[in-house]
Formats: sequence, C-alpha cells, structure tokens
Amino acid sequence: MAESGRQLKDVVCAMTVDENENPLIHQGVRYAFCSQQCRERFLARPNLYIGARPGSLPEKAAAATIRRRRVLFGTPLTRAQFGELRDGLQAMMGVRDVRIGTDAVAGASGMAAGEPRADGGIDVIEVTYDLLQVTFDQLARKISERGLGTDAGGAERLRRDFVRYLEECDLDDLEIGDAAREI
Repeated sequence: MAESGRQLKDVVCAMTVDENENPLIHQGVRYAFCSQQCRERFLARPNLYIGARPGSLPEKAAAATIRRRRVLFGTPLTRAQFGELRDGLQAMMGVRDVRIGTDAVAGASGMAAGEPRADGGIDVIEVTYDLLQVTFDQLARKISERGLGTDAGGAERLRRDFVRYLEECDLDDLEIGDAAREI
C-alpha cells in the first residue's frame, strides 16, 4: 500500500486527493486525480482545467457546463437493468441525474412520444451531466461495459456523432475563451 502524501486538488472535479492517487506530471507540475475518469478528462484537454500557463486556473463558466442527453436503446431495458445502469452512471463524476426518458421523436419506437410501453420496458433514458467532468463518449462506454445495446439504428448513430461534435465545439470554445483571457 502506498504511503500517504500531501493533499492536492483534483483540477477536474475540485476534490482533495492524496498526491499519489492517479498521479500525472504535466509541464513539470504534479497533479493527482480522484479517479481515472478525471485523469482521462484532464489528459484530453489540460488547458481547459489549468489554463494556458501552469498555475493559472481558468474560470469555468460557473464551474459547470451542464448537458442533458437522451439515450435510445435498440432492445428495451427491464426495470432491474435500468436500476443497475442508473447506479453505475450516477457513480461517475459529473453525472447529476439519470432517469427514464420519453421518446421525443414520435414514432421512433413505434409509439407516440411519451407513451409507456405495454411490457414495462424502457426504450429511452435521460442523463444530465457536467461536460467538464464527463463526456457523452464516457457515458456510452459505461453503458456498453454493462452489455446494454444502445444501437437503435442509423439515425441514432448520426445523432450520437452530432452530440460528440457539439461537445467538442463547446470544449474548444471554453479553451479558446481561456486562451483569450491569458493574453
């Protein structure tokens, strides 16, 4: 077991962590993260969390960039599967809420929007999350790890690609805004 060291602030989620937890040295500065998820988020876009220069923390638009996304399932979930999935997603940093959603695209599941399935199955969930702490891709990976099929067809794949693109644009805008403040 590693010996406990000094406490550092996880620059992604602001938790206080031991310097030996998920450590990383970036531009000569040591960082520690509460989880691999936060470490992964930092590695993807370090300037978003530390600014263009080490030691200059950017102001992160009220410290949260909240998104709500619908996830359609090709095969409906049972209530038990939904409960397990909800617990798994809510354990991720940045996930604020997971609930049963309504299919806002009328006819996507052969029913009118918001109409419950006769068999009690769940076609759609809604996930509310902080984009600075978790991405749609990370959520989709967690769902896939649980063996739940989210492929509801080509239109759904196109929508997911568009969501990924929007998230990348939002994160680019946040980074550019920070770089402009640094000048």
